[in-house]
Amino acid sequence: MFGDDIAFDDLEDISALATPFPEIKVENNNDLLQKELSNLPSPARNSTSIPKEKRSRFIRYMVASVAEGVYQENDDQHYEKNVFLIQEDKKQTTMARLRGDWTHTVICVGDVVHIPFISHTPEVIIDNAKHFIVVHPDRLISCTAVADSFVCTRKSVLQVKVRGISEYTEALVHGNIIHRVIQNALNVGDFKVESIKLEMERVVMDSLKDLYAMDQDEKTALLILNEYADGISKFGSTYVSNKPQPAARVNTDMGVDPSLMMGFETISISKVLDIEEHLWSPTFGIKGMVDASVEMTMSKNDRVIVVPFELKTGKTNKFLTNRAQTLLYTLLMADRYDVDVDAGLLYYSKTNSIYVIPSSHNDLRSLIISRNSLAVAFNNIKVIPPMIKNSHTCQYCFVNDACTIFHKAVERGTGSTSGLFKLFDKKTSHMTDATCKFVEHWWNLLDKEEVDIDYIRKDIWSQPADIREQLGRCLGDMSISLPGSQIDPDMNRWQYSFIRHHSNPNKQLLCNFSTGDPIVISSMEGHTNLAMGFVARISSEEITIDLTEPLRDPPHKTDGFHSTNRQHFNSFVQSLSNPSGFYSTEMKYRIDKDEMTIGMGMLRNNLIQLASLDKEGESKKARLRRLIIDLAKPEFNSDAVSLPSTPYMNPNQRTALKHVLQAEDYTLILGMPGTGKTTTTAEIIRQLVSMGKSVLVAAYTHTALDNVLQKVRDSGVDILRLGNAQKTFVLVGDLYQLPPIVRNQEACDGGLDKSLFSILAEARPESMCYLEFQYRMNSDIMYISNYFVYGGKLKCGNNETARRRLVLPQFEAGLEAIHKSQTQSCKGMSDCWLRTVLDPE
Repeated sequence: MFGDDIAFDDLEDISALATPFPEIKVENNNDLLQKELSNLPSPARNSTSIPKEKRSRFIRYMVASVAEGVYQENDDQHYEKNVFLIQEDKKQTTMARLRGDWTHTVICVGDVVHIPFISHTPEVIIDNAKHFIVVHPDRLISCTAVADSFVCTRKSVLQVKVRGISEYTEALVHGNIIHRVIQNALNVGDFKVESIKLEMERVVMDSLKDLYAMDQDEKTALLILNEYADGISKFGSTYVSNKPQPAARVNTDMGVDPSLMMGFETISISKVLDIEEHLWSPTFGIKGMVDASVEMTMSKNDRVIVVPFELKTGKTNKFLTNRAQTLLYTLLMADRYDVDVDAGLLYYSKTNSIYVIPSSHNDLRSLIISRNSLAVAFNNIKVIPPMIKNSHTCQYCFVNDACTIFHKAVERGTGSTSGLFKLFDKKTSHMTDATCKFVEHWWNLLDKEEVDIDYIRKDIWSQPADIREQLGRCLGDMSISLPGSQIDPDMNRWQYSFIRHHSNPNKQLLCNFSTGDPIVISSMEGHTNLAMGFVARISSEEITIDLTEPLRDPPHKTDGFHSTNRQHFNSFVQSLSNPSGFYSTEMKYRIDKDEMTIGMGMLRNNLIQLASLDKEGESKKARLRRLIIDLAKPEFNSDAVSLPSTPYMNPNQRTALKHVLQAEDYTLILGMPGTGKTTTTAEIIRQLVSMGKSVLVAAYTHTALDNVLQKVRDSGVDILRLGNAQKTFVLVGDLYQLPPIVRNQEACDGGLDKSLFSILAEARPESMCYLEFQYRMNSDIMYISNYFVYGGKLKCGNNETARRRLVLPQFEAGLEAIHKSQTQSCKGMSDCWLRTVLDPE
């Protein structure tokens, strides 16, 4: 089954080490294992292909077999789980013996696992006292989801699977403002009350969109938020300083006293290293955004250690969850900073309380086990964790819509099986059988597709850059070109240019990157995700990338660094004022194409929103369900519509305009290439606005949207353009365009490759208007696509278009020159294939 990838000598050695036990249960899935092995590029199986500069943070294994066993300890027999592992990138094997709490780990043949911070050995014991095993490490789970899973695993799964747009509440919006105020104060080191209030005013004015969304003006917001200024100032004056102050004691009302455990009396935040550091850790299979990365100095023992600073704007009633999240951040920072992170800081602004959270093997073991349970739950697309059946907890849960709808539609549950009774009925009683079948069908298709795309991103950390580069998905050994970069913190502009490192300057940039492609920048040493952005320009020698945030280099250790007592690093945030001095030309980066930037979360959220109950007094969702799920006939107003004079529109376009103005539900306009979709859409918008209506225009690309808006603005209509400034409900489309890209064949067969436009068009052809007259191709060119794609529906808009020809003024002279220089191209001037192709006659 394994071919030449198993070291059979090692296998025999491990068999000899195994403890005999009376009964063996082996889980086996040869097809899955064989599929995973076949996905490994052959160079990656050779130990010489792993780059020398790669950090040894973990060993990556594949599970070959799983068996139950027993071991002797103090004359007692104990249960263990024996997992036979094959190292992916080398012909080495090992036996992992899972004991204690780890015996409950769900692990199957074919699974990939990481064992952090060990060297290869024929056997490793993973028990409550030492070592970790990370199952499905390529699924990076947010620290927030892991922390929330202690209350409800189902909630954690759903909040990742269904990623919606948060409602604008005062707690959320004000919390975000306080976060930014405190982070900026940490950044500049100014906690004076007047400075805090000025910053509060600036951030409030920058948050008007969020405030207005919850119907609150800036004066009201400032009146409420300024009450926090004194507390924030007191926190800064007490705890943010080069050396701990006598009053800088930490709270000890929640559990053990950290000062006794760690041997300090007072603490200080002596240096701010980074703000909102976005970290991925393939080592532990987690990811998260750390509010601030800081150096904490302790009195008495005079230690300086790197810690995550987690800021909470609520009360301490969720302390256990917040504590778990902070501890997970210590793992993220340990992976990024290459040091043991012994603790985290947890600060509550509402109560002005600060806690030191010491990390311990016991705590981290529990968190990794919880993370593994979540990963297994995500990996099982057939079921999700059960409901906790707690009405008090569930009624305040922000995913209770998704939870109850899923239970009814997919799990076919009831108020009784949910344990929520009246609450469940309130959430789902409006759902018909058709709605349930619709949700179940599309949820299952999204799950199937997600299985295929979930492991695409893993190659960024599991495959060497040179292998990825051969596939056109990576550029390795890159260096920053500061002359070509535009780095401006004041303007929030982060555009970086990269060229080949000076160690290999002549190697051209050959890849499958295009302008606008999403990318991830990592270090060649293995620091994953130093930044994310989009390709702005690319040539054979240079690539320029627009980043959403400044590029973080791997942390730089300073003079006097000690791995346990003096964890001193250069401050990234303080270096931004002089980027040319921060970025080194010696640094090597890899730039990977990120093919997982858009997941299934938003699509599932759309599905849940469609199926959920309207707010009181509304009927919008019910109307959408009638049209989209039940495919009801759209209604049109039969009254005559007076159309303005539009001499620039052809009969098809005027018909489409009339159809839209009469529509009560929707109109579909099928616009084939060159038929004037943009012109028609712009005129429709202009007419609707003249009738006093508000119009929302959406498009798949920024260019398409801007083309429409340019025509609309030229006609005198006021517009508000929403979207990324740097890139700057009528459905207009083309049934014959390329369908959505779907990788999973079952999902494709089930209809995931069909757009809503095509579904409605097929079900309700009476809603269609056709734009058939095109003004882009002459009759000969049009004939090809018309015959093969458009079924003869396409027509030339006028004789000028039909007869249009490309005339080359120096055609004969050009052909003669070509034949003189390339005498073997064809037999002669009279039989020249270029003449046949280019001569309009």
